[in-house]
Amino acid sequence: YKFNDSTLLQDALTHSSYSRHNNGPLHLLGVSIIRASVYKHYLAKNRDATKEELEAMSSSLSSTTACARRASGLGLDKLIRADVPVDRKSDKVLAVAFHVLFGAIAMDGSADQAMSVFWKIKSSAVI
Repeated sequence: YKFNDSTLLQDALTHSSYSRHNNGPLHLLGVSIIRASVYKHYLAKNRDATKEELEAMSSSLSSTTACARRASGLGLDKLIRADVPVDRKSDKVLAVAFHVLFGAIAMDGSADQAMSVFWKIKSSAVI
């Protein structure tokens, strides 16, 4: 995905310790995009899926560990702007960076584009 508004990407990669313009506002949107994407994807495959099954799948794919691994695979750890003593390679910081990436894509383009990018990353060797 190529951003039209580079400030969205910059904000997505900025930890709250670094600047008042940071990824906090995009975090909730990014998590929501990932969850909605998972729900939509698995409901399309199995319309009889239960709420519990969908929540379990969503939790698995949006977990801190899984998202930190994807963020690291994308090299986001090298791009995150944060002040010392924030550890850019911590699972929590990496997972947030991964989540906000999709919030930023949704704001720059659309929720559907963000969902599409999520599934491309999920299906790649990055995971």
